[in-house]
Amino acid sequence: MSTGVRRYLDLTIPTDLEAIAALPPPESTLASAGRRQLFDIASSFLDLWNSFVYLDTEEVVKGRSLTRNGTVTDGTHLWAVTFRALGSYYDYAVRRLISTKLPRGEILPPGIRLDPLQKFLERPLPPGAPPFQWWAKMFTATYLACLQGCYFYETMQPAPLRGPLRVFEAEAHDTAKRMAEFLQTAPLVPLQDLATRLLVSTLAYIAELYGPYKLEKGHEYGAFSTILPDELPLLAKRDGSMMKKYGSKNVETVFAQRLAVVAQSLGFYVVPARPGDRLIDLVCISSDPDDRFTALWEAKSTKRAYGLPTDDERAIEEYVVQAKRGLKTLGPLRYILIVSHSPAKSLDRKLIRLEASAGIPIRFATAQSVANLREALPGPAPMLALREAIVTGGHILDKEFWKRSFETMREEQDAHAAFVRSMFGLTPSRAPR
Repeated sequence: MSTGVRRYLDLTIPTDLEAIAALPPPESTLASAGRRQLFDIASSFLDLWNSFVYLDTEEVVKGRSLTRNGTVTDGTHLWAVTFRALGSYYDYAVRRLISTKLPRGEILPPGIRLDPLQKFLERPLPPGAPPFQWWAKMFTATYLACLQGCYFYETMQPAPLRGPLRVFEAEAHDTAKRMAEFLQTAPLVPLQDLATRLLVSTLAYIAELYGPYKLEKGHEYGAFSTILPDELPLLAKRDGSMMKKYGSKNVETVFAQRLAVVAQSLGFYVVPARPGDRLIDLVCISSDPDDRFTALWEAKSTKRAYGLPTDDERAIEEYVVQAKRGLKTLGPLRYILIVSHSPAKSLDRKLIRLEASAGIPIRFATAQSVANLREALPGPAPMLALREAIVTGGHILDKEFWKRSFETMREEQDAHAAFVRSMFGLTPSRAPR
């Protein structure tokens, strides 16, 4: 512990162990501490706390210790009270620090680093360490992991990166749950007190991250409220998390509905199939008046690689015949797109054969590539560019097809922007600001 921290806390007696154990609650001692003092205190107490976990407790536990007032106390109790004080002071200081602002020159609060936590877990306890020391080690690591999850979730909130946010959010919730489980198994009363304090502190932090729920008066939820492109590949492969969230019987329907919303957001008018209809899931109609066409999108949710079973092949052939007869007032049928988790080895050969029979381009795309396309574009997709990217690709569209599509779309949008500027006599140098 640094001299400055010792002076601030008035630790004047010679034995640090007893001095720390006798500290009053941090709320009274650190109430007026500034940012630099809080940072130094959090850093010092974290170092002491981590070192204390690995202290050879044999002498402390077996011995009898003389406290400040001259009474004799059990060594195990003294160890637990000291551990409680170290954890309490670190948590109070670091939480105050996070809620205000870091001192100049500091990048992260003390303890918000992944490498030290990993080293902490890998460090072995002394031989013959008692059960309460094992509990202390695992509880400390769990608490620090929860704190890190909360901090990084809060730090990344302004960025529209839902995927990484959900990783940190899940980490915070999972570790908070494990902290509650540790509370139920705390072997000593002071350790139980600390577990209660830190669990309440982290739950309060999580509550602050979400903040009060606000909804503008008159707002109504619609299809795009639930687009969640990052779930699309998980639904396609019937991932366990999706089975649990939506129910095993509903995953296929949710996948088709989610794919329909993605198609709508890209600029299609989408007509979904009726429940129980074994034909194509989505009839997608181009919204571009200069490029009128129809496409059929088929959503296939399966744990296995998709291999175009006979029933699906027959359904596609039947619907192509019906579409050619019935699409008199809509645009012509230009392609069929099958979207699933991954292609089977035989799929390419089957698609070539089916395309020759149907007379219509038939393509396969992974749900991940479709999700990536949706994430990459800030709005609807130019229909012509998207259609050409799909039709001119291989029968199994690779993961890069959406990137090529994006480049084509950007070139088209730049050309449109240049045309509009020329109509109004605007150039980049003359454009109004």
